[in-house]
Amino acid sequence: MCQNDNAQAESRVDELKAHFDEAQIVEIAFAITTLHGMNMFNNMFHIEPEETPMVSYTGVAHDGAGAAADSERIAS
Repeated sequence: MCQNDNAQAESRVDELKAHFDEAQIVEIAFAITTLHGMNMFNNMFHIEPEETPMVSYTGVAHDGAGAAADSERIAS
């Protein structure tokens, strides 16, 4: 999708249509192009990932145990 290969674009979209509706395909394409753009921006300015994870503003504490532990905390 990100290589401007129009010859293959139609067949790729047809493959996606077998599994997703049009709105879902738009969301998938938006997510891919957004992340690709962010990566290009970071590469252009030589921005490296931070050493420590970002602070969560969801109100759920993260201790590195993963989503399963978060679900258990929310349920209790």
